[in-house]
Amino acid sequence: MVILASKLKGRRDFETAILYYTCQKALKSPDTLDHHVQLATKHPVSFGNAMRQLLAAARFKGFAQAPNTQVQIIVSSDDQLVSSECGRAIANAWKVDLVEFNSQSHDLPLSKPFDLANHLSHWTEDNRQY
Repeated sequence: MVILASKLKGRRDFETAILYYTCQKALKSPDTLDHHVQLATKHPVSFGNAMRQLLAAARFKGFAQAPNTQVQIIVSSDDQLVSSECGRAIANAWKVDLVEFNSQSHDLPLSKPFDLANHLSHWTEDNRQY
């Protein structure tokens, strides 16, 4: 509700609210916030499309089994948008590895880009199939 209310205050407040829930670290960087405002201005999301996305997310049931490929579930320990318990439940159901980053962020590529890239680089190398 806070995010929707911030929409009434203008684009910058709206993007600030989104970053608050997805990557609080980004709020410390005016350049990052400016970039998100510019993206939102250049590529606006209509109210109708936002509602369709929320409805699709609410209706999504997931898959009973993991895809037939190498899979891992990556979560932030204190994600402010989606509980890490969701990722843990998927990893347990699919019997795949769970990787947990110590972070409040939902947007790990924005909050921990080097840590995530390093992890994925090693994981990809370790799981390469020749």
